[in-house]
Amino acid sequence: MKDREIFGALIAGAIVVGFLAFAIFAGIHPLPQANREILNTIVGILNSALVYVVGYYFGSSRSAERQQAHIDAITPAAQPSVAEVTANPGKPRVTVPPPRSTP
Repeated sequence: MKDREIFGALIAGAIVVGFLAFAIFAGIHPLPQANREILNTIVGILNSALVYVVGYYFGSSRSAERQQAHIDAITPAAQPSVAEVTANPGKPRVTVPPPRSTP
């Protein structure tokens, strides 16, 4: 995995764990009436983030990324095109000799 993938997976895991922890906490403990608006805001933020995480890992974004990675893996390395090779067939290549070292 790339570093970016690992970092994204850690953030996604933190969002899922945070949402589940808050849902369990809210189900076990009665929520204070004075902080109801703040708690509703937190639930909304976690819910929106969870939707993005699920949409990415199970939606078209992830499958498109995997498909592109597969295409990149099976595509051969870039070769010079036929136009580049045949543009100057009789012209020799110019090479520059390495610099001389002085004793």
